[in-house]
Amino acid sequence: MPTRLDSVVANALRVDPGALNDDLEFNSIPEWDSVNHVALILSLEETYGLTISDEQIVTLTRYRAIREFIEAHTSNIPALVS
Repeated sequence: MPTRLDSVVANALRVDPGALNDDLEFNSIPEWDSVNHVALILSLEETYGLTISDEQIVTLTRYRAIREFIEAHTSNIPALVS
């Protein structure tokens, strides 16, 4: 069963949640291009009530980094719950 984060990322990138894994990274699949990266960041901000800085955006280019970032910045929100 996909987690909440899986659903957010999959919807932003327009991929099946089953395609997500910790090694998936920006430009490793056609769907994760610069346009969808911006859509992903906006979806993360909206879903989790965060403001992600430009410096943080450039580090969030791997699914693992995104997951770890969300876990670290949403201690009061069930980040990974479906």
